[in-house]
Amino acid sequence: MRKKTEFRSKRVRLGPECFALSTGKEIPPTDLLSEKCWKGITSLPDDVSLRTSDHYGSTLKSFYNLWSEWICLTYALQKISNDSAIAHTASDAGDHFQASIYNALTGYYRLAFTSLRGVVENMSLGMQFHIAAARNEFADWIAGEEFGFGWAADHLTQHAHILALEQNLAAATGDNLFRRRSPTDPGGLIWRLFRELSRYAHGAPGYNDGDMWRSNGPVFASSAFETWIECFLIVYCLAVLQSRLADHKLEQLGFDSKFTARDLFHHVLDQLPKKSDVRRLLSAVPIAIW
Repeated sequence: MRKKTEFRSKRVRLGPECFALSTGKEIPPTDLLSEKCWKGITSLPDDVSLRTSDHYGSTLKSFYNLWSEWICLTYALQKISNDSAIAHTASDAGDHFQASIYNALTGYYRLAFTSLRGVVENMSLGMQFHIAAARNEFADWIAGEEFGFGWAADHLTQHAHILALEQNLAAATGDNLFRRRSPTDPGGLIWRLFRELSRYAHGAPGYNDGDMWRSNGPVFASSAFETWIECFLIVYCLAVLQSRLADHKLEQLGFDSKFTARDLFHHVLDQLPKKSDVRRLLSAVPIAIW
């Protein structure tokens, strides 16, 4: 894990507050929190994390390993082109995946789902900026100009290889990824997924923590956690596919990973329920994509 930690630290701009990280020297405490406040902040999340790991330890370990593999994927993209849009958004996605796991562990389920929404949106934006070689638009986005998921999804289907994939998937399964919603059609998988995750982000009725906990909290809610498990796998699988669609040079992952992008995609896909419509759709991705 040491190499992966070194890679992630390269993204950090060290300021005076990080002096201890850059020198190896410990900074003495300057403003301690009282024990009472500490317990008030952490006691319930700690309780949920213990209950969650009591019953879902193997899942948490698996997802921790997937987060680690995502760092390897991001490093491979950066080796191809360190300043590319897709490498940038993949790096951010790693933070979203990590935050999603932590929030699900501690019972903040709405935030866990919201982090996954960030992956879907940013990876779609990264794809569009990268495939279109839209460096000016990418720079504008980095500078704060707004580009949304819908803008990216609509533009992605204008690229020949994305359009060909959409047509192949529709012919094989009757479904695809970026098809626009209409009054009689809920849209493609990524549109449906983004809309569902947006309900969590906006705290819609039935999608806020209180409704999932059926209490004040945080408290352990196995049904919410299991919904999150499947959602995490779907988002992760799509993110690997989006990375490859953005840059066909992505093959072997970085560091000491045993995976290629294709291997990782199928490794995660195989963890989805066998009768899942999403698994059926993504299983139809042509081998030529890889």
